[in-house]
Amino acid sequence: MTKNNNDLPHTPNKLLVVDTLRAICLDETAPAAARAGAARTLAEIEQMVGRNSENSTETATKSLADLSARELDAEIKRLQSKR
Repeated sequence: MTKNNNDLPHTPNKLLVVDTLRAICLDETAPAAARAGAARTLAEIEQMVGRNSENSTETATKSLADLSARELDAEIKRLQSKR
């Protein structure tokens, strides 16, 4: 079973990282790539996506740029079903 990052103690460094990433996501003046990267990293921290997610798929180890159109569509549908 994968250890959930949310079970780890909230150290000052972890809180700073999460707060910084959230600030980047919310900063409308930040480049889109920076906001997307911060959002992806937050999703990985919360284990919503990535190789440590509960519903990890073979696409979890690929970068988004390496996914085929079919794989990307399947990943989007999988994430939308979690809402």
